[in-house]
Amino acid sequence: DCGQDAFLSCPHFHSPVLTYCHDIKQTSRTNAEAFLLEEGLTEELTAIVAKERIAFQLQQAMKKKRITKVKLAELMDTSRTQIDRILDPTSGNITIETLQRVARIVGRELRVELV
Repeated sequence: DCGQDAFLSCPHFHSPVLTYCHDIKQTSRTNAEAFLLEEGLTEELTAIVAKERIAFQLQQAMKKKRITKVKLAELMDTSRTQIDRILDPTSGNITIETLQRVARIVGRELRVELV
């Protein structure tokens, strides 16, 4: 079981995006940031990583509480397909309200902040 702070180093979590980010960290941070900015990938990459992190944390919380996708769908009064969308970081946009509901059900709290 991986804690939320161990997200990037969790041996159970494999993401091409995060692997790419980790590889970039091995080079100069300035060069990596310049490359991402030049290619117009900064915002897109940030969004993808955020979605992957949320999906991963939800799956870990579900596992810890022994909540299956079917049970989560019942608790949220929705379909299993919708749960798959929530847990799929490549899926479309999920509302903050939906994320708050699912977080509450799995015993977590959603925090959103502007930095």
